[in-house]
Amino acid sequence: MTQARSNRCSTAARPLTTYRGFAKSTTGAMLAGQVTAGGRDAGYALWVAPFRAGDGHGEEISFRRGAGGRVAIELAPELYLGMSAAAFTASRGAGRPEPGAGSRSPAPSRVGAPDSRMRPGIMPEAGVAAAADGTRRLAGIDASWRAGGFQFLSEATWLSGTNEQPAERGAFIQAAIPLVRGVHLTSRAEVYSPVVTEPLRIYTAGLAWRPWPQLTLKAERQATDRPSRRAADGWLVSLSGLY
Repeated sequence: MTQARSNRCSTAARPLTTYRGFAKSTTGAMLAGQVTAGGRDAGYALWVAPFRAGDGHGEEISFRRGAGGRVAIELAPELYLGMSAAAFTASRGAGRPEPGAGSRSPAPSRVGAPDSRMRPGIMPEAGVAAAADGTRRLAGIDASWRAGGFQFLSEATWLSGTNEQPAERGAFIQAAIPLVRGVHLTSRAEVYSPVVTEPLRIYTAGLAWRPWPQLTLKAERQATDRPSRRAADGWLVSLSGLY
């Protein structure tokens, strides 16, 4: 639901927590602004999506309609706390069983906002009926802090269940530690439950190098506690530029 305030603290792949509980695409409007409260910066954003965006084919969750908002406030210099909430009517297809999931029936899986992770959406198997529409609520809390080149980011989200779908929850903590000029050591630990039928834990460690302010190179190793199509084990590399 949130974005990192500095891409130097981000990794090549986004945490599941920041997008699995949200549709990858929506159609609507947003009102956002900034104010000063008690001498500290504060910001807000309100959005409404009254129409379906596309047919949701290949997405784990597709909004039919929804609304929500976010507020964030600076508690201390470079220390920010944010809270987000949304309610939406969604239609989602059933996910495929994952490797190592055993013989249990696959539970419906989840969401997504736009992301850089490989294969973020899972196509339903042919002949698998889409899950029934239902009203769901999504809430999140996040915190970020920067001090002396160190950067920390954390977030937790909760998505309500329906008669056909279980409630979902996720959380992560992420850090970027300066090594030499322009180079940060990045690491993240995350857990999301359920991913298909059971929790998924993801661990990431890597380096982010910014040789110039407009260019960032990232390389990291991602490991999971079980096989999953949602987050692959292996090396990830990204290059981003601002022109």
